[in-house]
Amino acid sequence: NPRDGQIKAKGYQLEASEYIRPLFNLVARFRYQNLWIINKFIKRAADKYLLSREDEIFFYDKALKINPLDKRLLLSRVDTLFDLERYEEAITSLNKAVEINSSNEHIWYKRGYAFFNLERYEEAVNSFEKALYINPLYEIAWYNKGNNLLYLERYEEAINSFDNALE
Repeated sequence: NPRDGQIKAKGYQLEASEYIRPLFNLVARFRYQNLWIINKFIKRAADKYLLSREDEIFFYDKALKINPLDKRLLLSRVDTLFDLERYEEAITSLNKAVEINSSNEHIWYKRGYAFFNLERYEEAVNSFEKALYINPLYEIAWYNKGNNLLYLERYEEAINSFDNALE
């Protein structure tokens, strides 16, 4: 029986990532019009434990060479970087995503989350504020802004932020 990270094909046990690479190249030939297929392909392979998180990053990077401005691919790459706790890299990808679409509150929220995990609380607060400017009803952004304000010992502002999260 195949061990984790392997598949059985034609009677042989193969490293799944080696089998997936040629499939990825085939899917990638469709290029721009089907980047969502590439994104789904990477996510499904990862969900089935056929790819390591490092392999996921490899494939996202390869897909982003086709179209470096694809927001879905960038954000999927960010989620994988979060899983790997590689927050500096995630911020770099999020900064690219901001260049593509600065009016997406989720991008700003994720950026704040990354800064929080690096203990860069002021920058986290600024990112959460941008998310809240776009969507003032974004409860989790209010909550996380409040948490960061607590770390900055700005208690009154933190309480106001938590109150807004509860409204």
